Amino acid sequence: MVDPLDLGTWILDYGQAGSLLVGDPIAPFAEAAALQPNPSPTDCPSGFYLLKSSDENSTDVSGALVQADARAIPVDDPVLTYAEFSTRGVASAPLPGSPSTSAGIRLGSSEDELIAAYPDLRQTTSRYDDTMGYTTYVSGPVGDRYLVFQVAQSPDGSRAVRLLQTSPWDVVVDICD
Repeated sequence: MVDPLDLGTWILDYGQAGSLLVGDPIAPFAEAAALQPNPSPTDCPSGFYLLKSSDENSTDVSGALVQADARAIPVDDPVLTYAEFSTRGVASAPLPGSPSTSAGIRLGSSEDELIAAYPDLRQTTSRYDDTMGYTTYVSGPVGDRYLVFQVAQSPDGSRAVRLLQTSPWDVVVDICD
């Protein structure tokens, strides 16, 4: 059962984030989860955000539940079209306090676990792959949705998931760019 206040109980899947399905109004769930609304969609779409440490080595989980097409145009009651969870640093083991895909992948899951969990996984790109040493993978589409994962080297030298995204795009999207 999903507890809005416990990210570790949230499911992130092709059409789901927490207990929200794509197209559901975000506000009731976000309020129960104590997420902060975006006060101005000029830079980021209308939606709700969970912001943690700004320390680049931190494995605190940050996230967003947004209506991706509601950028620069305020939406009073945004619906879920995009969700992303990430860490600035890279965990060396799965983080129990991060959302999980239905296949059990969390932030900090190993690259090998990711590849085993998603046999259809294929490599895609992000603008950070070369400069930051990331590898970006995508699964899907399922319907018109994708799961996107970004993998990087953790402090112990292993490669682990640092970003989970569900969206209509098969690449990492900088939603607040």
